[in-house]
Amino acid sequence: MGVEGEFRSGRARDFVHAKVLPGLTPKFDPTLDGLMDSAIKGAVPVYFAAVPLALCLPFDVEYRADLHQVGAAAIDRAFQQACAGNFKRMLVYPRGI
Repeated sequence: MGVEGEFRSGRARDFVHAKVLPGLTPKFDPTLDGLMDSAIKGAVPVYFAAVPLALCLPFDVEYRADLHQVGAAAIDRAFQQACAGNFKRMLVYPRGI
């Protein structure tokens, strides 16, 4: 079963929402979940763009992955890779949707 089938069956989405490590699970974002579901079904177009991080606001402002040992290591690794020109993808959507 491909990625699309996994999401349609709900198995992948259930895994994404699972609390694997305490402190590393942000609040559920129903807007992002709905947009991802619509994008997988082809109802919402998906674009790839370079968006300045300063314009990106978290849905869960209390979520602080940087305060968790595993989260801090992942952030540091992503920062080092970005400094080397290897940028990570991030899912974003415009405010007000």
